[in-house]
Amino acid sequence: MKKVFSVILFIIATTGIIVLTVYTLNHREERQNINHVVNKQPEKVGSNMTDNNLSEIYSLYLNNQKHKLKFEYIITFREDDLTAEGIFHLYLDGKGVISENILTGFIAADIKELFNDEEIKNTILLDINDFMIVKYDDIEYILCKIVYNLKGNIKEEYFIFNDKGDKLLDKVLIKDSNINYISEDNEEFYYENNTLAKFEDNYLYSLEYKKGVITEYKYYIKNDELQKEEINSYQNIKIKK
Repeated sequence: MKKVFSVILFIIATTGIIVLTVYTLNHREERQNINHVVNKQPEKVGSNMTDNNLSEIYSLYLNNQKHKLKFEYIITFREDDLTAEGIFHLYLDGKGVISENILTGFIAADIKELFNDEEIKNTILLDINDFMIVKYDDIEYILCKIVYNLKGNIKEEYFIFNDKGDKLLDKVLIKDSNINYISEDNEEFYYENNTLAKFEDNYLYSLEYKKGVITEYKYYIKNDELQKEEINSYQNIKIKK
């Protein structure tokens, strides 16, 4: 009788161990799967402000590799007229990609006042929404927009660079608040929303003025090189300031 009872206890214990082991292994696999989920959406991972510097860091994935974008605004405050001047630097994984004078003649006492101002928030202060990942030949690139506020004159320009931080497109004008182009019929000459450049159907279109002529170009990337094609030309264009 004791032997039978011992055998029953052994069977129950062995079954329990097997069930517990299977349960643990299955749920450990589930936990491992959960821990390996990666968020590939661009996101802000850091921000720092000093008396003359604002730095913001974003993470993003390009071509299945994680990268860091750093926006840096270096601000100088002029004592003679109490205005601020600013330089914008963009870094990809520590490599300098863009360096532009983006701010002049803006009245502000300190950096907090400057970046709390609605006009500055709506112009030179960029976020990840000003950057777009575009793909050509299954390779991803970054199309970005830089905004300038130069003594109240608002300008916007496009740049394109690759995942090594090499610029392929440098300064295509999107908008300049000081300049209006008009045709010979005195009609304003723009794309939608008074812009001179637009990204559509994976092409960047641009209206570029020179000596009374606006030429429309189409930009794209092939074999890791920028391609520029002329698609239209418009005569007798005037600048209305």
